[in-house]
This record gives sequence, structure tokens and C-alpha cells, in this order.
Amino acid sequence: MMITKGEWLLTLFRRFIAWTFLPGLMVISNNTYCQDQFQFNQFIHSAPAINPAFSGVEDVVNMNIGFRKQWAAIDEAPTNYYASFSGSISGMKSAFSDNRSLRTSVPRLYRKQQNEKGAINHGVGLYVLGDAFGPFHKNSVYLSYAMIFTLNKNFKLSAGVQTDFTNQRFKAEKVTVYNPDLDAVYQQYAAGPGNETYLNLNAGVMIYGKGLFLGYSAQQLANIMISAENLGGIGRSGIYHFLLAGYNLPLSSQVTFQPSTFIKYNEHFPLSFDVLAKLKYREVFWGGLSYRYQDAFGFQMGFQMSKKIHVNYSFESPTSDIGPYAKGSHELVLGYRIYNDKVSTPFLW
Repeated sequence: MMITKGEWLLTLFRRFIAWTFLPGLMVISNNTYCQDQFQFNQFIHSAPAINPAFSGVEDVVNMNIGFRKQWAAIDEAPTNYYASFSGSISGMKSAFSDNRSLRTSVPRLYRKQQNEKGAINHGVGLYVLGDAFGPFHKNSVYLSYAMIFTLNKNFKLSAGVQTDFTNQRFKAEKVTVYNPDLDAVYQQYAAGPGNETYLNLNAGVMIYGKGLFLGYSAQQLANIMISAENLGGIGRSGIYHFLLAGYNLPLSSQVTFQPSTFIKYNEHFPLSFDVLAKLKYREVFWGGLSYRYQDAFGFQMGFQMSKKIHVNYSFESPTSDIGPYAKGSHELVLGYRIYNDKVSTPFLW
């Protein structure tokens, strides 16, 4: 019996998910912060910043704002906040056009002509990130572009590029050192304003459809220093490799099981491995459990307030030695989604 290309890809991705979730938990990881990137429990809402190929993969306009307070009981612990905008060019035209037909609660059931083999769409994204950890403060702006190809009725391929402008500062007044004259590291940072701005070039690819997605991206492929004032190049930590994958498994006509994973690697940091198991009831309510190996476990939940607005909350409890003192991490995401009636949304995670 002949196997079609779509069936072969689906089988391959199902095996990948199975191989990743089980043996992957044996990977040694200890998620150290140290000005690392993208420490969000709800990583799927940051997908266009993690991988530019996620920009515009649905015919919708997605806008999110998020806030994360890590280790809530510790002063000057990591705090992150972001705002994002992403969508496809055709989705923007459709979402803001005057269409008075009835709206469906599950728009991904519909397909447009652009789902035909060979069709090409374009996606864009904007992501603003703020990051503070004690004396270290970092602000970044990400600009993304993706070209989306329809492979067949089941799968699409997206390839994206991205630039990010980052400013990083060191505030010496927030540091207390017992013997500052003998501390060479402190003297290095305190000797000047401690301010640098640089430009990174990033790229990513993703294949998705038929209820699953698999994406790889590389960040800081090129690093261009714009200005530097005595930070010693702390922002340039080598190339980051990101892997995002997930699968939609319908359990009934109304309930869907959504496992997903986020793997992050940089030669200067321990390997980070996140898994999330989520149950989604229609497009109305969802909840799940998350685990970051040797770092934290948690839960998250969300619901649709209206046809356009959704709210998501997650909590993580550290499993490391800092756990008794940290009192957990909180993360809140508010999303606004605009779509028209007959839109193509095979991702809609």
C-alpha cells in the first residue's frame, strides 16, 4: 500500500513527540537565569519571538501582553514583561474588512483558497520584551517576517527571519559588596555606566498542520554591536538553538489533549527542557501541567472571555534548593485575537 507524503509526515511527527516526551526527561538540565532568554512558562504565547516562522501562521491577528514574576518571595528576583503583535497579511486584510456574516466559534474548520498546494502567504510580527534581574536590566524589540508555503491540504511550511535590538544595562547602585576594592568583577562593572546596545539576526523554520507543529530556530546568528560602555560583552552569549513542538489529539468532539515541548540550548548554559500537557475544552477553557527538568513544575489555565479576548495564568514551584525561599513564580498573559468568519487557522494553539 502506498503512503502519501502527508501521511508520512504525520507519522514522523507523532513518533518525534513520543520520542521527545519520554527519553527527553532524562536530559540533564538546570535552568540558570544569568541573563538567559525566554524564561516563560507559557512559551506558546511567545512563539513568534522564539521562532520568527510562527509569525502569521494563522489568518488571525494576535496581540498579547504578558508579565512574569519569578521567585515571588525574593527581592530583585527576575521580572519579565512583554507585548506582542503578529499576523498574516491576508489575515489582517480579512480581520479588518467589513464582513457581516455569522461568526463560528471554531474558525479552523474553514479553509480558504490559499490552502491550495503552492499558495504563499506572508506573516509579520513585533515583540517588545523587558527583563530585570537585580542590577541587570535588558530591553529588546524583535521584528519578524515569515513566508508561508502550502505544501498540500494537510501541511504548511513557514520560514522566517528576525532582527532584535537589545539594550542592556548594569546598575551598580543595586549591588552591595563587602570588599568592593578586592572584587574584580564588581570593579569591572562599576567602573563605567555599564550600558550596551546591539543588534541580533535570527532565523527559523516550522512545519505545521494536521493538528501538529514542529519548529526550529537559531538566535544571535550574527551579533552587531551598536554601542558599548563597559559591559564586557555580556549580551553576546553565542548562538541559541530553540525547538518548539506540539500535537493536537482530539479526545472527543469537545475536548482536545495538547502536549507540547520547548527545548533551549546554548553552549554557555545548561540545556533547558520544558514539557506541557494541556486539555482544551472547545475554544472556551483550558488547563494543564508543566515541568522543566531539574528546575520547576507548575500548572496553567485560561479561558475565553469573549470571541476576541482570552486570559491565561500559570504558576510554577521550583524543585531546586531555592524552592523553600522562592514561594513560586507567577505569570499572567492577556490576549486579543481578531479573525474574520472564514479563516484558515490550522495552528490555533
